[in-house]
Amino acid sequence: MKYKIIGFDPSLRNWGYCIATYDVYARTLEFTNGGVIHSKPDKGFKRKNLEDLQSATQLYSELNTLLKTHQPDYLVAELPVGSQSSRAMVSYATCISLCAVLAYGDGQKTIPLFSITPYSIKKEVSGTTEASKEEVINWVKENYPQAYEWVSKYPKSKQEHICDAIVAVHCAVSNQTMEDIIL
Repeated sequence: MKYKIIGFDPSLRNWGYCIATYDVYARTLEFTNGGVIHSKPDKGFKRKNLEDLQSATQLYSELNTLLKTHQPDYLVAELPVGSQSSRAMVSYATCISLCAVLAYGDGQKTIPLFSITPYSIKKEVSGTTEASKEEVINWVKENYPQAYEWVSKYPKSKQEHICDAIVAVHCAVSNQTMEDIIL
């Protein structure tokens, strides 16, 4: 039995994603595609909240298309856990809200959403709650070399977002709770 999973590394400006297939019986995880969705609001607005609304709308449009195209069985997101400034909080709130809308938006068919913390990703990569972006990229290169073949075609500034999404999916699948739900 195989399940399609879309992994997210949410961000207001650079939303990383990956497409994966998990074979429950073989216990294999394969990453087939991914990328970074950018929001680029017009700078002519008099109010910052209208720029943010335009960014959220741009992201939703691209993400909704991604879901319709790939029709995942599950979503996994590295959800933010806090923010250091009011601007970071805008990104935090937008990311949380978009993930909720993507998973539960139509009110009839929901897509299970598994939340992974940034600390879980860092711990998987380095064994501690600290890991650099380069360490995350190298972890993907070592553990999923087939995925890194297509990830490596992106600039480093985009690879880090895609690789965060890949490690998030890995963490979700490795978690016994998700295996129990899938089975």
